[in-house]
Amino acid sequence: MALLVGCAGPGTRLPPPPPATQAQIEKEMQVLQQSFFTDPCMDQLRRRASELTPGDTQLGIKALYAVEFAPNTQRRDGLAYRLHVQERDRTSYLYVGDGSAGSYRIYGPLPLWACLHRQVP
Repeated sequence: MALLVGCAGPGTRLPPPPPATQAQIEKEMQVLQQSFFTDPCMDQLRRRASELTPGDTQLGIKALYAVEFAPNTQRRDGLAYRLHVQERDRTSYLYVGDGSAGSYRIYGPLPLWACLHRQVP
């Protein structure tokens, strides 16, 4: 919970995410595509996320949507990124692939709504 407060500001209570309509999902995906690697709040989430293993039970929950970031776009590190966002509280997991035979690392959970609520109307 401290992570949420860190991004939202001290003493800030987050509004719940709006219903996951197609229009809302498109807005969120667009914001994530544009700011996931540049927004300071999202950067803080990424830095604090723990690496998980593919067998973790949290990963069995179906994603509402996924946002893909091709290698060498914003990060220029040669890695591919895929953000899986769940409907409940817009929690996400970041899959990082290095391009070698489909291997990847998973980081999360990232409470995206702590950052998105400021950018998505």
